[in-house]
Amino acid sequence: MSLLAPLGLCFLGFIPAVVVLYFLRLKRDIKVVSSTYLWKKAVDEFRVNRPFQRFQNHLLLWLQLLAIAALSLAASRPYVEARQAVSDVHLVLVDHSASMSTREDGGRTRLDLAKEAAREMVRGMRSADRMMIVGFSDRANVVAPLTGDRDVLLRAIDELHPTNRPTRIDEAWLTALSVGRQYDLSDVYLFSDGGFRTLPPLTEAHANVHYAPVGRSTDNAGVVHVETRASEESKKRVEVFARVFNRRTRDADTLVELHLNDRLVDAQKVTVPAGAERGVIFQRPSTDAGVVEVRLPQADDFDADNRAWIPLGAQETVRVVLVGEENVFLKQAIAMDPRVELTIVAPPDYEKLKEKLAEFDLLIFDGVDPGALGRGNALIFGRVPAMDGFAAKGEVEQPALLKWDSEHPLTQYINFSSVHVAKAVDTTQPAWMKTLLSSDKAPIIAAGERGGLRLAVVAFRVLDSDWPLRVSFPLFFANAARWAREEDLAAASAVKPGEPLPVRVPRDARRATLTPPAGEPRELAPGESDRLLVADTETPGVYRVRWEGRKADATYAVSLSDPGESDIAVPDRIAMGETELKGRVGSALVRKEFTSWLVIAAVALLVIEWLVYQFYRK
Repeated sequence: MSLLAPLGLCFLGFIPAVVVLYFLRLKRDIKVVSSTYLWKKAVDEFRVNRPFQRFQNHLLLWLQLLAIAALSLAASRPYVEARQAVSDVHLVLVDHSASMSTREDGGRTRLDLAKEAAREMVRGMRSADRMMIVGFSDRANVVAPLTGDRDVLLRAIDELHPTNRPTRIDEAWLTALSVGRQYDLSDVYLFSDGGFRTLPPLTEAHANVHYAPVGRSTDNAGVVHVETRASEESKKRVEVFARVFNRRTRDADTLVELHLNDRLVDAQKVTVPAGAERGVIFQRPSTDAGVVEVRLPQADDFDADNRAWIPLGAQETVRVVLVGEENVFLKQAIAMDPRVELTIVAPPDYEKLKEKLAEFDLLIFDGVDPGALGRGNALIFGRVPAMDGFAAKGEVEQPALLKWDSEHPLTQYINFSSVHVAKAVDTTQPAWMKTLLSSDKAPIIAAGERGGLRLAVVAFRVLDSDWPLRVSFPLFFANAARWAREEDLAAASAVKPGEPLPVRVPRDARRATLTPPAGEPRELAPGESDRLLVADTETPGVYRVRWEGRKADATYAVSLSDPGESDIAVPDRIAMGETELKGRVGSALVRKEFTSWLVIAAVALLVIEWLVYQFYRK
């Protein structure tokens, strides 16, 4: 027997106090009487009155001591781990997440071992037994509903295939409990390598829970994180940062390779301590474009995490024209992006350049009337474009910036809370423009697209604010360069297998061809949205999208990169609510508490003690 609240035994300290009371004699008041002839017994008792007396075996004492002991034990919440006979309702959860592809002794995977154990359960079913099979990774899949048909159950187990998805048990657990609560008693079996580590509490269902750990191997090293970032040392270089995890029980000397577009370009050897991670940084020229892959060439028992991919943003030149008076802050912020080729044009010379504007990717007007705009990308500061739907209503002073769109490509990852604007133009905008930054007095930043023109309007001049002093200022122009090239920031990172892959739809796109890492190319048909979600991403690797009329492919990556899956060590017990579930096969571990019974016993003892006391008084 064990205790959930051992401090409750402190109430046993009342036992000595009760015993001491039975050694004490009451002190009686002295009264003057005329004679003691009729009070002989009282006088005898008075003569022997002392602070203490000999212990006398009182029934009331024992009843009181037993009541205190029962209440103390109730407060400590004792329980036993009991084995109960299995029910005739069996709810079997089989883990087929990525880590279940780990090879064990004999070359069989953990999923193979789990499926074989489940088959043995089916073959040993009694005539009245029923079973449900649920496969789970990051989502639950009921492959066989509750049935007594062995053939149906065996075919369902055969249909469980390995996946590259991470482990999440919540959905499968709730599925099992939703069925289990319909019966007085059921049995839940977990065949897993315990990647979830904890189980939600067992509520609203009377069920025996069996945890059957599968696997013993710890021979694994994996790539658990990859990202690209600008180099702090040079604008002409980018960094590829990766984290390598070593699950082995010993330090590992691991070779880490960097591949660019399937070509080995760099390699480093690192020592990763046992059960720990180590970071690796690769430096690459900013002109590199395509997809980088971080690879661990050494074989181990879990191959799925030995490779990870991430797009390396194409570092093609973005040609930008800045029309306006000399503005050092604006010039430096735009030029901070190493891809930008900046041309500065004074307002008087703008008319001469109009015929060549189609050669540029982005036009920026700083307080200058752009006039009629054709197809292309334009960013206007402090002026209202001469287009239908736009009108200036005057100026507003000290507008308080309230709300911004953190998902639009122009304002993504930017925080405007510390920016102060002295004055801005109060504008009326057409319906096709979307407000990206609003204030208490007027819209501040808006963007939209119409007739081949992608337009963004900022209602204030740069020098009419303290924005150049904020970190978000150069970040906004880096976003503007991507926005002009229709690059998707979401594509700069990889999604996990099974997650939807967001694909940016270019302007005037009609159709595209998606080429997955394995399988045949298939057609994509964009809708009205500027994004397209690709749902079939089960296979890790590089996904390429070729839009009709465009020469370059848009590249996306799917990588496991999950520390939980790379940690293939199998725990011998998992937490479930306030207790732990030990890994056992063929027996049910349930926790029986006796708190309520002990409280009832204590109350009964107190009632008996009161009745005995009343009887002796009479």
